[in-house]
Amino acid sequence: MRRGVVSQKLADTSILVNTGNGHGSTNTKIRRFTTTVYRRSSSISFVDTSADGSSFVVNDPGVYVIDYADQSSTEGEMGLSLNSTEFTTNVDAIAAADRIGIDFINAANQTGDCNATLFCKRGDIIRAHGGGTLNSTGSAVWIKITKISDQ
Repeated sequence: MRRGVVSQKLADTSILVNTGNGHGSTNTKIRRFTTTVYRRSSSISFVDTSADGSSFVVNDPGVYVIDYADQSSTEGEMGLSLNSTEFTTNVDAIAAADRIGIDFINAANQTGDCNATLFCKRGDIIRAHGGGTLNSTGSAVWIKITKISDQ
């Protein structure tokens, strides 16, 4: 298979959501997003509920790049978790094996960014996992997940 064909296929395997919408009411450290900007394949499913927050379920195994940006009117922490079950625990205190990215916002009106590149199995669940204090809304709050390789 030609490289250009493979690259085009993988380039079309991504999802971008934005517009922060607080956190889950039960899963109080899991960020919520309201707007799907684009979804270019079924490799990742996006699920958002008011109780659970937002989650991204891997349907197609492979190597993924995850980028998450958030903004705050106060200081706070933000991060990414993989298959965590500690939904009411700050991201810096969850099991280290479940934490795949972390950043700290040290002052009001700053933007933080964290990212990870890793192999994900079918059924893995990625979440924007924070400290529950980042409540900015709008397109400056986003997460993008892109599959870059099948292996």
